[in-house]
Amino acid sequence: MGKSRYAGKPLDRIVIWHGDVSGTMEYKILTDDGAEIVAELPAMDSWDNTKRNVLVVDEVNFLAFNRAEQAAFERYVEKVRIGMTDSTFFYLSRG
Repeated sequence: MGKSRYAGKPLDRIVIWHGDVSGTMEYKILTDDGAEIVAELPAMDSWDNTKRNVLVVDEVNFLAFNRAEQAAFERYVEKVRIGMTDSTFFYLSRG
């Protein structure tokens, strides 16, 4: 398999939060290059704001969240947005 376009590491950390971790192969080229694929939202303190980071959110069923989960996710996004630099961002996929 060839190198991905991320082989030059323009991003220091790529995390993919996916609703079906065991059933997806669509991010294999990224995980082969060191990206992480996770079943749960990474802990807030796991992000290093001195690094270039991205969180990809794909096939996460937000409609199934209860109120507490919705509120927790909104707080998470707000904290990240406030602490964002030009090199930290979210990508929300529309599955």
